[in-house]
Amino acid sequence: MAAMLIPMLKEQLGNQENKKYLKGLQGICELQLVQKGKKAGAWHIILKGDKEIPVVVEGKAQKPTLSVTVDDDTLLKLATGKLNPITSFMNGKIKVAGNLMMAQKLESTFRSAGGYEKTRPFVMAFAESNSYLKSKL
Repeated sequence: MAAMLIPMLKEQLGNQENKKYLKGLQGICELQLVQKGKKAGAWHIILKGDKEIPVVVEGKAQKPTLSVTVDDDTLLKLATGKLNPITSFMNGKIKVAGNLMMAQKLESTFRSAGGYEKTRPFVMAFAESNSYLKSKL
């Protein structure tokens, strides 16, 4: 289910207006999704600060700066602001390897760019036609 957020992520990262929020963010962030205890997908984002539009690539990265592993339901709740990322990390709902400062910068960037406000209506509209998703939110 959370994989539906990837096209939206690509769109928002490709938006010229959002480039200003990426200043200082450089590296490769890998996202690994887990669903019902099994790997459900992986993507990585190549970040080059505000100089270039980030690239989202399906699949695992060779040498990620940051790797985040999260289950499907948790990612949806994080993206819509229903769960706090720091609390989720401390409670083991998110597994992070690599540069923790980059993880904090990404969350701050997401918040500054209005990520929660943009994601929430998208996910809630989709949930209206999907009872499983609706039950998870």
